[in-house]
Amino acid sequence: MIRFLFAGLLLMLGAEAAVAQDSLSVVQTVQPDSADLALDTQLERILAQVPAFEGIKVDVTAGVAALSGTAVNAQAATDAVELVRGIDGVVYVVDGVEANVEVEARVTPAVERVQEYVRKAIAYLPLIGVAVVVFMVFVLLGWWISRWEAPFRRLGLSTLARNLIRRTLRLIVLLTGLLLVLDILGVTALVGAVLGAAGLLGVAIGFAFQDIVENYLAGVLLSVRQPFALGDAVRIGDEEGKVMRLTARELLLMTYDGNHFRIPNASVFKSTIYNFSRNPLRRFAFEAGIGVEEDLEQVRRLGLDALDAMAGVIEKPAPMMIVKALGDSSVIVTFFGWVDQREADFMKVKSEAIRVVK
Repeated sequence: MIRFLFAGLLLMLGAEAAVAQDSLSVVQTVQPDSADLALDTQLERILAQVPAFEGIKVDVTAGVAALSGTAVNAQAATDAVELVRGIDGVVYVVDGVEANVEVEARVTPAVERVQEYVRKAIAYLPLIGVAVVVFMVFVLLGWWISRWEAPFRRLGLSTLARNLIRRTLRLIVLLTGLLLVLDILGVTALVGAVLGAAGLLGVAIGFAFQDIVENYLAGVLLSVRQPFALGDAVRIGDEEGKVMRLTARELLLMTYDGNHFRIPNASVFKSTIYNFSRNPLRRFAFEAGIGVEEDLEQVRRLGLDALDAMAGVIEKPAPMMIVKALGDSSVIVTFFGWVDQREADFMKVKSEAIRVVK
């Protein structure tokens, strides 16, 4: 009897020991090890540094990071998952983060950002005021340079060359002022970074401004060579008119119809240029048809006498006539005369010559 009781007691003690051992093993499997605890602490510190992640919680077990809680928006939730996934020691991420859709949670950060922008703008007001004053000084300096005549008169430059140089100097002054303003505001580095990052954009802009650079260089060469001056009557390609202005990009002509005609400097530089005003003496010519029975010598004498008697036709070089062609029913002759453009209008004299000879 005693043996049976003793055996039963031993069985009961063995069963309790087995249960205790199983319980211990279960506890050991669910308790995270030191590596998980360290990783959990690291992730919590990292997430705590980002305001958008402050509502996100993390729990690490066996290298698996389970995220829960709320983020300010869906993008923040995605960013948190990507951030945790890139940390060493994380083998898998369980995404349980939800975007916060409460109105207050969405509106409050935006309001705070606007308030922060306003505070920064108010703090920058003195610098902005100084920058505006500096830029206005450079604007006035550029305006004064654009009207400075003394050094250009001493150099003996043409009016067109003077205008082009003054515009170039004014542009340089304005760019210098702009760079100084950017430096005062502390955004020079930002502008440089943007320009440096936009390498392909810079190449595209370079191609876009290729024509501008070409026209500018052509304008400089035209100013140096001086093939015409203000007020000169010229023919460039198929267009005729008087030179009104030469800018860094184009030549402005006033046609005889009273219209403004703009020609790019590059086109002017590449074209054949007729300057009718460089030599004050200019010859006109017109044709006349004479009957085959007429005396050509009498025709010549009558026509030249009419031209000699005209006001505006000069004596030297003297007017002349040539026989141009013989036809079945008429003889074509051409009359020539010279006009001093400083004393008479060329077009009016030519028109009157045709009338009186007729």
